[in-house]
Amino acid sequence: MYHELKAYFKELLFQYPSGLNTENLLSAKMFNIEKDCMLTGNGAAALICFLSGIIEGTIGVVYPAFNEYTDRFCNNTIVSFTPDDFRYTRDDLIRLSSQCDVLVLINPDNPSGNYICRNDVLLFIAYCNQNNKILILDESFIDFCDAEEEPSVLTQETLNKYPNLMVIKSLSKSYGIPGIRLGVLASGNRSVIKQIRKNIPVWNINSLRLCAVCKKITEERCRFKEELEKTGLLIVYFSQANYFLCKINADITASQLARRMLSEYAMFIKDLSGKKGIPDDNFLRIAPAIRGRMDNDRLVQVLAAMGKELYTPHLELRLYAGVIGQGLCQRRQA
Repeated sequence: MYHELKAYFKELLFQYPSGLNTENLLSAKMFNIEKDCMLTGNGAAALICFLSGIIEGTIGVVYPAFNEYTDRFCNNTIVSFTPDDFRYTRDDLIRLSSQCDVLVLINPDNPSGNYICRNDVLLFIAYCNQNNKILILDESFIDFCDAEEEPSVLTQETLNKYPNLMVIKSLSKSYGIPGIRLGVLASGNRSVIKQIRKNIPVWNINSLRLCAVCKKITEERCRFKEELEKTGLLIVYFSQANYFLCKINADITASQLARRMLSEYAMFIKDLSGKKGIPDDNFLRIAPAIRGRMDNDRLVQVLAAMGKELYTPHLELRLYAGVIGQGLCQRRQA
């Protein structure tokens, strides 16, 4: 993609981008969705903002969550649910939905990486439809999921069958281009799509965003998790996204560790201190580097060195994490 951008940089820079209709058509073809059911936006965050302007009622959110949902729906009453060990199932979502009009499901979850299988998601979509609940399903990290062959529910058949469903997807995650903001919103409720489209500028995204190549990093994710665990500094939670929720297994806070990593090693890691649903100041979110294994190994080396300096054994935590991991493996095999 980098070489494509270089080759066509002059044309991309000095010409107007495609209009909104063309952008929607390209996105619709990409996902095999009808154009009237698809919107292309300036990243998923922008689409969440547009969607919040027309969605009414009480919003159900699982904590911890992507902040854009709670921030943009700040005028709505938010009903929250914080699961134990950051794991939750379709049954938990059903209980939460009984208290709200609209439910937000991020699958795989951000930042926990929790994943609900496709069949359970479809059953929950049907449940919401039968009970007149709107479901906002965020599949921004679904391309990193290897738990099943076809994890996404984004099909025209599903959209037609369940008009209560709104699917949001950030393409910048899957394509490894977070600096180029690109996302889509799909729904079988054409009146909602039409209403949001009225508020979107005709030149909604720039020309650079039309050049992208997708590459999954699931193999590196698996290897990276093992290497992070070997450092002794972190308890790493199982994830189906392109990041890991990590608990620090040493006498240092997440904010302290993040500051040290930045000041001493010029490395930035996501400090989750203060995030709703995160109980303590010792949780991080760490993602494999976009540039690949070399950067990941350097991060692991630094964490391992800091682990030797800071590590104090917490047997209860290590055993607890082992039980969680074993339970997840058994659930996944089932």
